[in-house]
Amino acid sequence: MLEQIIIVYPLRFTEFDRKRFEVGYLKKHTNVIVYDLLDSLNKHFSEAYHDYDESKDVKKLSSVFAWRKSYLESLKNFRGQSYVINFVQPHTFKELFINYVLSSSGVPIIEYANPGIPTYTAVKQSFLSKIRTKYFFIIKRASFKWMVHVIKYRVVRALYSILCRKSDFILAVGKSDKNSSPSIISANSFDYSMILEKSREFKNSNQDNIIFLDSGGPLFKTDSFMYGNKHPLSKELWYPALVNFFNIIEKQTGNKVVVAAHPKHKYTKESSQYFGSRQVIHDKSMDLISQASIVITLNSTAVSYAVMFNKPVIFLISNEVINDGNILLQEINFYASILGTSAINVDRVDDKLITNLTVNSEKYILYKNKYLSSRSDNKTNGEIIMDDVIKGISNDR
Repeated sequence: MLEQIIIVYPLRFTEFDRKRFEVGYLKKHTNVIVYDLLDSLNKHFSEAYHDYDESKDVKKLSSVFAWRKSYLESLKNFRGQSYVINFVQPHTFKELFINYVLSSSGVPIIEYANPGIPTYTAVKQSFLSKIRTKYFFIIKRASFKWMVHVIKYRVVRALYSILCRKSDFILAVGKSDKNSSPSIISANSFDYSMILEKSREFKNSNQDNIIFLDSGGPLFKTDSFMYGNKHPLSKELWYPALVNFFNIIEKQTGNKVVVAAHPKHKYTKESSQYFGSRQVIHDKSMDLISQASIVITLNSTAVSYAVMFNKPVIFLISNEVINDGNILLQEINFYASILGTSAINVDRVDDKLITNLTVNSEKYILYKNKYLSSRSDNKTNGEIIMDDVIKGISNDR
């Protein structure tokens, strides 16, 4: 029987997304359609993207009703079995509508639950501390639009539990999830799965470059722009301090800092000046980290590569982040603690910057098992979908 996979994605679908969702592999075995729903859900957020996937299999629609018509036609016109990989979480009424259409269409729904990095909910806090954090976030950075969104979200979630069915298959990371439901399938984070796929063609090696994983902000619009929240960093303070930090670490190590660009953005010669005119490389984070001596980041999910390639990691904070005293600061300190490394304040850099910078192998292994992969057979996520989901359903028919 022929199979068709329909990917429903709420953001701008990029070439990087094509790689991490392993669309190329899936297309070898199935027909694949991608719905880019950014214009339908949050058209203003398109400003945050400098590039997108222009392939013919990617459909960008201007409204959720246009998407519904196209989606139902794609099911009707395909003679084989269809599957949906759904990335649309029910945060808004439009997203609830999409989930309702998917649920009522009767097609098996596949969902990913593998961020590859601890989420904010993983940060251990007392109830009062969580209240305090939310309070300061609201008064310092939150927009009125975000607060309205939070209220709507509570309503939407309640309606979702009534109107929509749960995903048929959840590809999750974390051994604790494996036995909690028959619908949960042990899988990998996207970064880890890409390493598995690419490890067949390149080798891990140690070179001289220090790799900085840029998160895009505050130079470019980040996820905070979605609901109008204020970014915790300012260009005027962050980048001069960052460049000073780069100068010091280059002097101490004798190695050069190279910037790994965030996949959402395109960096120009002008924007590279914010990094002290250092080299900025696009679409090569995995390869760069595999050959790095040190990896530097705020809270990029690409820190997964550093863990897998056993590279020492330095997390950065600043006076602005400390004064903000909020979610970002707590996340960075939490990430640093679970990897056995430290967070350095770029506004207070001293001469003992990288003393005893080592890898805590035990913590790296624990991190891998908890956040990167629940499997031991080295199957990529694409192979898991084909073997554990599609072939499993076909055998049951």
